[in-house]
Amino acid sequence: MIDNFYRCFCVYSIVEVILSVPFSYDAIDEVRKLLEDFRETVNFCIDFALNNNITSYARLRREVYDEWKKRWDYLTHFCHSACKIALAILKGFRKKHKEGKPKAEKLFMQLDPQLYKFYGDKSGYQVSREIFCS
Repeated sequence: MIDNFYRCFCVYSIVEVILSVPFSYDAIDEVRKLLEDFRETVNFCIDFALNNNITSYARLRREVYDEWKKRWDYLTHFCHSACKIALAILKGFRKKHKEGKPKAEKLFMQLDPQLYKFYGDKSGYQVSREIFCS
């Protein structure tokens, strides 16, 4: 009887998960500055986590937030993304037992779903409360 109950309420679905989507962009100054600033925020979070021995995402985000808002005038979603990426870089660095300090070198960005929209073959992203770039 109990087996039938569980069988009735189990729903199976196949979901395709895409972790990243590469796309091209016009190399305008706005986009380049945004990508460089994001790399700088990730490196800031890495340094802060190393100096304060932080491995928790929630703790890093909480302790970095005020200083982050003073330095950069972007939406706080960027801070959350930078903290996630910084901790992922640190985790990989620690697993490899490397000497020195990790650093984000490439220009990249992780956007929250609330920050971007696709318009056919074009995309747009929100940088601050007032600025929406396409």
